[in-house]
Amino acid sequence: NHISSNSQFLVIVVSVFVTFAFFKFIDQYSIDRWFSAAVFFLTMYLTTMNTMRQYIVVGALLLCIPMLSKGKWWLFLLISFVLAMIHSTAIFAAVGIILSRGRVLSKRVVIIVVFMLVLAFTPAEQFLTLLQVASVQDYADMYESLNKSGINIMRMAVQAVPVLLGVIYFHLYGKENLDHDYAMFANLGIINLMVYI
Repeated sequence: NHISSNSQFLVIVVSVFVTFAFFKFIDQYSIDRWFSAAVFFLTMYLTTMNTMRQYIVVGALLLCIPMLSKGKWWLFLLISFVLAMIHSTAIFAAVGIILSRGRVLSKRVVIIVVFMLVLAFTPAEQFLTLLQVASVQDYADMYESLNKSGINIMRMAVQAVPVLLGVIYFHLYGKENLDHDYAMFANLGIINLMVYI
């Protein structure tokens, strides 16, 4: 409001920031930038304005990932705590990103996967209570309004594609060929699928 009370100005600024963050991330880590940009536009770009606060956090976290390669996980976590003032998922995302460091399907990741599967089969009432106890009110409200029906199978299938591509890659080339960053991205793909499940 100090700069402009026009809501379109806010949308433009957020859109430029989020798009910049994704393209910076693609430029830094993608082998095929055109393909990655196409995937971004086909799968995520249109949703970035539906959940604006979340994508501001996502954009900022993407820009901070290189800190982890430099061993500055504490600074990454500190920034995540600040981002939690914008959206509470910043903390969960940051912890998930930090725990996914290391080799593909490390013990930490397997523990997270098992934990997520236990949550997936937790009865609806207990799951809702767990969300409220964890102070994730945004998601508790959303989960309750969905009438505990979850997401549709097509959205889950889309989230499974990176994991399936990872399995194919590991079968053809082995897990040993991945450096730490790409192993982290593979682990994050697995964790992401577990969240959807």
